[in-house]
Amino acid sequence: KIVVRKQMEELKTQLEELSFAALYPKRFAELDHLVATRTPGREVYLARAVAEINAKATAATAHLAAEGQIGAAAAGKPDLTGVWNRISTKYDANITADLKPEDVQPWARELVKERMENLGRDHMFIRCLPDGPGYSTAQRYMKLVQTPALIVILEEDLVYRQIYMDGRPLEKDPQPSWMGYSVGHWEGDTLVVDSAGFNDKTWLDTQGHPHSAALKIRERIRRPDFGHLINEVTLEDPTIYAKPWTVKIESLLAADTQLIENVCLENS
Repeated sequence: KIVVRKQMEELKTQLEELSFAALYPKRFAELDHLVATRTPGREVYLARAVAEINAKATAATAHLAAEGQIGAAAAGKPDLTGVWNRISTKYDANITADLKPEDVQPWARELVKERMENLGRDHMFIRCLPDGPGYSTAQRYMKLVQTPALIVILEEDLVYRQIYMDGRPLEKDPQPSWMGYSVGHWEGDTLVVDSAGFNDKTWLDTQGHPHSAALKIRERIRRPDFGHLINEVTLEDPTIYAKPWTVKIESLLAADTQLIENVCLENS
């Protein structure tokens, strides 16, 4: 959309210049000559000014980053902050869409069948409980807040997730919780997040695929351009699934949108 808008603006400018040339040819010729004679000096001046500004900005950024006074994005990492709309029509319903039936334990397949026959009446949303690890692949809005030591993801239902960026290791035996325990680090322009410590009370999707407390998740999050966020989510739970598998979730930047709270009990 941004590229198309830029092309339309350039086309509009060209049409305006053509109209002006047709209506006022003499005046247009004078202005064209004036611009042509002064452009070289102007370009040299602008190039020098831009170089000086960039040099000062780079030096200031390096100093503030060393002092820990600015965020990761300002220190040379992508800025992931913003409201994002996760698009996950495939995996929101069936997180195992890319797996073979035999990759899922028979008892888990039967459990999913039972939950679907019951129309998901025990789903976390129905019971006003957090979605747990399913947030990463669910189709919904989120707000990401990025700082050097901590990244916070806010959900519409007032649930939050913390990703520690201070270099601490992932706890080996964390206290099980709804949202688990997450630590992250940067690999180039990719944010790598490892999570564990989930309780086994939530589903991985709306169909009802279960997980155990042994579930581990690795996310590789990158921002390929201004309006997109790509999250490659790898799930590993050997007690239920035969092998780890990865799903790719795309999020769209909602630049003109605020996160609107959704209080479950108000809708029950």
